[in-house]
Amino acid sequence: MTREQEFFFIEEQNLKCMELISLILTDIDSLYLKKMFIPLLNISSTILLKIIQFMLHQNRFEQQKIKQCNFFIKEINKTYLWENEFFNIDKVELYQLVLASSYLRIEILLTKFIALITKTITDMSFHKLK
Repeated sequence: MTREQEFFFIEEQNLKCMELISLILTDIDSLYLKKMFIPLLNISSTILLKIIQFMLHQNRFEQQKIKQCNFFIKEINKTYLWENEFFNIDKVELYQLVLASSYLRIEILLTKFIALITKTITDMSFHKLK
């Protein structure tokens, strides 16, 4: 349940990169899990939806690593284009996504955000940084 009290139903295998959720799930009986929800009241619905999109994309990408090399190279190109579009966001949304990723302990997403922020700062001129 999000800040706006919206519910998202996510399959358990798609939650594996959310360290915080994984820790919660290890403490919960699987029968009880089907009836419960995890409140994430400090995350908005739009931000959680964006994180879910990234997780689904990441899971699909991980599954493609197993396949043939030529096919995998094509998938890397598709992933690069998809991530460029995904990370083409304004500063407010970027900040909210960084906070949510940190709260949920999604290391892979945090790493990508750090790289994006570093590149943005590196590309800025000295006068803009002042």
